[in-house]
Amino acid sequence: MTRWHLSTRSSLLLLVPLLVALGVVALSRPPDARAAQPETGQPETGQPATEETEVDVELGARLYQRDCAFCHGADGRGTSRGQSLTDVGPAEAHYAITTGRMPIDDVGDERRRREVQYKPEEVDALIAHMRRFLAFEPEIPEVDIEKGTLSEGGEVFLAECAACHQWSGAGGALLGREAPGLRESSPTQIASAVRIGPPGMPSYGEEVINEEQLDSVVKYVLYLREPQDRGGNGLWHLGPFAEGLIAWVVGIGVLILAVLWIGERGTGEPLSEPQGVEAEAGEAQVSGHEGGATQ
Repeated sequence: MTRWHLSTRSSLLLLVPLLVALGVVALSRPPDARAAQPETGQPETGQPATEETEVDVELGARLYQRDCAFCHGADGRGTSRGQSLTDVGPAEAHYAITTGRMPIDDVGDERRRREVQYKPEEVDALIAHMRRFLAFEPEIPEVDIEKGTLSEGGEVFLAECAACHQWSGAGGALLGREAPGLRESSPTQIASAVRIGPPGMPSYGEEVINEEQLDSVVKYVLYLREPQDRGGNGLWHLGPFAEGLIAWVVGIGVLILAVLWIGERGTGEPLSEPQGVEAEAGEAQVSGHEGGATQ
């Protein structure tokens, strides 16, 4: 059987797919989407007024008439251009305003996260005025992450949220829609989304996720922005696909190169023809015949 020998140049060619795969993994990380965001995201606004907090309701009325009444009506009962707000709770109104989903320039505009159009005090004033016709519930959540635990929050998040928002909270594309990333959301926005269920997302009442669990979920989502990668390099938190790809390409590639290197060191000069093997076989056959004749 003819033996074959791989030259050093041929061995180096095997590194090409390895380097290509590593480059694809490195470039597949969206730099902006994976960047760590401030811990609290947007400022906490729209909380219920207390005796120590004075809200300018007249300012809220002016803002509403300027930016909202054209579509939703002066009394919030809606028009042909916009829905009624009488069945919308403070949490949903607060979420839409503080994430920049409202107000929009045109009725047909997509409702997605944009830059917030109001200062924190203006948001408070606008919500205070809208309470005249908004539904009573769901109320704006009061989040206390100190009461939550990461273990409980992780269990709830992986069970109810990770399927759409990914295990890392970075969001992802779904059939006919896109689950947004959670890195820009404030604690109140996260809790509000759980309670109200924005378009494309189910709502979770207290019978499904109680207040303590809600605090835990918010705490876990904030933790995902700078998680502790105890298993080693986090690989940009792309998920198990990237980890498996690196394991196969790098691990198997290194093993193949090691086998080739060991094989080259042990073979020496290759035999062009298996003459040595045939000669040894012939000598053994002759010796066998001679032994039989002697007997």
